[in-house]
Amino acid sequence: MLPGPTLRWREGDTVTIHVTNNLDESSSIHWHGIVLPFEMDGVPGISYKGIAPGETCTYTFTVRQSGTYWYHSHSGFQEQTGLYGAIVIEPKEKEPFEYDKEYVVVLSDYSDEKPSTIYRKLKLSADYYNFNQRTVGDFFSEVKEKGFFEAFKEREMWNKMRMSDRDLSDVTGYTYTFLMNGQNPATRFSAMFQKGEKIRLRFINAAAMTFFDVRIPGLKMQVVAAYGNNIQLVDVDEFRIGVAETYDVIVEPQDADAYAIFAQSIDRSGYALGNLTTDANVLASVPPMDPRQALTLVDMGMSKGMDMASMKMKDSNGMQGLKKPIPITKLPIKGVSVRRCGR
Repeated sequence: MLPGPTLRWREGDTVTIHVTNNLDESSSIHWHGIVLPFEMDGVPGISYKGIAPGETCTYTFTVRQSGTYWYHSHSGFQEQTGLYGAIVIEPKEKEPFEYDKEYVVVLSDYSDEKPSTIYRKLKLSADYYNFNQRTVGDFFSEVKEKGFFEAFKEREMWNKMRMSDRDLSDVTGYTYTFLMNGQNPATRFSAMFQKGEKIRLRFINAAAMTFFDVRIPGLKMQVVAAYGNNIQLVDVDEFRIGVAETYDVIVEPQDADAYAIFAQSIDRSGYALGNLTTDANVLASVPPMDPRQALTLVDMGMSKGMDMASMKMKDSNGMQGLKKPIPITKLPIKGVSVRRCGR
């Protein structure tokens, strides 16, 4: 199945998970974002040897947090081929917000090409899958807009950095199909609701490469948690979710019978699509994708006219579009009963 089953734990419980590797190669399971003894972390070569073919590994640890997380393989390209799934941890104490029902929404990218083939092509040419390249016509358009000197200086800066302002995603919809809970845009994942209900959507970006811009046309989203941590509630029309990030939002559908859960890739080469509906036979219309946007020097943390020799990265407060990571308090793990895997 793709994705793997959603694991539901309770804060304070000790979980024991038996993982049997039926593959012909070594495998592993990493519990992303979970505070646990390092022996249970599931990263081959660092915390353990991995799980050999035919071997069963037993992970045992006490759950010391709550929220939305995920798990995935840390071996080879197995995550890219579908070895990942969601983790939902119920809190000990009542959460500071209410909702009537919830759904996990796992975003991912999938290709019929072997990941090793994709990797080989990227080694041959880093922009192999990028068809949104800059042209001479683009330069002349910038000259008309900014003047020759300004346009030339911007191009000179990008060239000196050996970077492209069109380099938004190394692998694109040319080979990827973008999935929502394993469903492609044609088959659509569906979540049911009754008007007036508050629905919690637990978004997880399990993609190997893709950043998504997520919106539900016609609905405000109230972000209640980020990376498994409750936050001050904030209403948004759209949010960007990076690889491995999780965001929990609450929506309250009122007016329509169906809403599109629309997650477009950052480079606008495709999208994942879901359906929030009162009737499984009623589908929301598919919204148009936004235009592609090139990177700016400000996005790269630089002042527009800064000389290359004196270029310095700004503090993250000065970077447009970037946000400081939410600090996660590391909890003590003394007294945890540990059975080592792969040793």
